[in-house]
Amino acid sequence: MTGKNIAPQMLRRNLVIKGINLLALKNQTFQIGDAILQIAGLCHPCSKMEQILGPGGYNAMRGHGGLTARVLKTGVMRVGDSLVVLME
Repeated sequence: MTGKNIAPQMLRRNLVIKGINLLALKNQTFQIGDAILQIAGLCHPCSKMEQILGPGGYNAMRGHGGLTARVLKTGVMRVGDSLVVLME
């Protein structure tokens, strides 16, 4: 299986953002569309990666699990909405 064949939902992603270093958002509050979120912590891969990606899938995803976030304000997000870091 190549990277081009792996859909984000296969990796259990709820939201995919490109073009930003997500780790730089640590302790940040940000807005996407009308929604406001706050980084809650790292999201480590789970054992399902072995089932989805095959043997070695868990180790391949280590360090690439993404982040978890708290929803501070619900709102509509649309494909193409920018991520805006909010100043506190």
